[in-house]
Amino acid sequence: MVSSSLLLLAEFWLAEVHISVKQAPQTLDAYEQNLRTVVLPALGKLRLREVTGGRVDRFLEALAPVHSAHARRARGVLGLLMKVAVRHDAIDRNPVRDSAPIPLPRKEVRALDQTQLETNHTHRASRPSVWGTG
Repeated sequence: MVSSSLLLLAEFWLAEVHISVKQAPQTLDAYEQNLRTVVLPALGKLRLREVTGGRVDRFLEALAPVHSAHARRARGVLGLLMKVAVRHDAIDRNPVRDSAPIPLPRKEVRALDQTQLETNHTHRASRPSVWGTG
């Protein structure tokens, strides 16, 4: 299996994960979509021995500025794939564990000005409360 491609491992992993059914169907769908649209187009042709910590880092570093959520999920999915490869003795260690974590993008903190605050208050006061008046 060491000379197997990441694509072959992905097919094996998908079959295994659908049989075990440990995750919710929505989670499996999200993993599979990320695998097919993000991970495999970039890394699918690589042999398992070619998937190194450095290569994973470069892939994630290129992806993170474009879409950090896709990069974070890709790191998770790739980690799960490589965990299966380790478990089946195809590789000695999981290269994703050595890759750098994906930083969360900083959001700009923005406070409401007085007019926005009053508009918000007026809007909320005019709507009936779902919790009642108490």
